[in-house]
This record gives sequence, C-alpha cells and structure tokens, in this order.
Amino acid sequence: MTQPSGQTAAPTPATVATPPAPRSWWRRNRIALLVVVVLLPATLAITFAQQWLSYFDQRPSRPVDLSTSKTVDFADTGWRIVSTTRVAASSSEGADRALPPGTDLVSVTVDVTPHGLSGDDNSPMCTVRLEDFHGTGEDRSWSTVTSGAISLAGNGPDNVGCDSEESGPYSFTAEFVVPPTAGSDSDLALSIAVVSEFPDYLRLTLPR
Repeated sequence: MTQPSGQTAAPTPATVATPPAPRSWWRRNRIALLVVVVLLPATLAITFAQQWLSYFDQRPSRPVDLSTSKTVDFADTGWRIVSTTRVAASSSEGADRALPPGTDLVSVTVDVTPHGLSGDDNSPMCTVRLEDFHGTGEDRSWSTVTSGAISLAGNGPDNVGCDSEESGPYSFTAEFVVPPTAGSDSDLALSIAVVSEFPDYLRLTLPR
C-alpha cells in the first residue's frame, strides 16, 4: 500500500533478546558444597584426635611398670616399697579400724628420696592410687582413704602420702579399702603420679 504523502511509516519493533534464566542455587554452589562434604569429616577427625591426645597428655595414662624391691627413680625422686599389709574387716585389726563389712584394708609403706634439691626446692607432690590390673582393659583402681570416701577409726599412719614440704628422705603409708576379690587373680600395684611427668606415671607391683 502507498503511504500518503506527509506521513512517516511506523518503525518496525526491535527484537528484544530474552535474558538467560538464572542458574539455580545448587548449580552456583555445588563445588563449594562438595568441598565441604569432602573436608568436613577430615577436619573433625583431626580436631578430635588432637583433643583426645591432649586429654591423655594432661592425665596419668601411660604407666612405667616396675616390679622390684629396690629404689627406683622417677620424677627426680627415689621410690621404694618398704612393706605392705592387708587385713580383713572380719579380723580384730579390721574391727579396730571400723572397716565396712566385706572389705579389706591394704596398707603400703613407701620410702621417698628426693634428688638434687637446692635452695627452696621441695619434694614433688604426687597422687597415689592402688591398681588391680589384668592387662585386659578390665582394670580397677582405688584412691586412698584420705580422699574422704570412707572414714576409718583407730590410729592410722601419720603421713599418708607425698609431702611437698619435705626436702630430705621421708616415708608415707597409703591406705586403701578394697573388695576381698582385689588382686585374687591379678596383680596389685601402687601408682604414683606426678604432674610434671604426665602422661607417664610410676606403677610399682606389690609383692605377694
């Protein structure tokens, strides 16, 4: 058709390009998520392992086993088991100490000889326990009666554990209330733990 004179033809509409659809959230982040999935278990495992090792490094968890009547050196100190006694609650000695029925009282006397002390240095403080160990993971242990779990009557020893005020040789007698089955089919041992030596601790097998 002929356009009338004086009039301008209407412009042809331009073709508008359709923008591409945005990528989904998963497509944008899938690589980062896959990296997290791969690395997270390894990171957790490393963190857990470090915390587990740190836990054992801060407690007595690695025994130094010795079975001898001679003096042994540990934590710059000499230790020697002098004697051990065991009385049942049904005995006259047990009655004098008011032992709970069905228990035994194990007493261990230890000579302590600090080494190389000078000036204000003192003997190391320690924690003493009695262990009944089988080597099968079914070990048991008991703290001394001075921990307050059981109160005994009668005359107990004057020195019942390590004395950090001592600068020369001394001795102590640790007492433990145990079931009659303790040590019946295994070894009893005295464990001596000194903080500066963690995770190592001394374990002295008691003579039978």
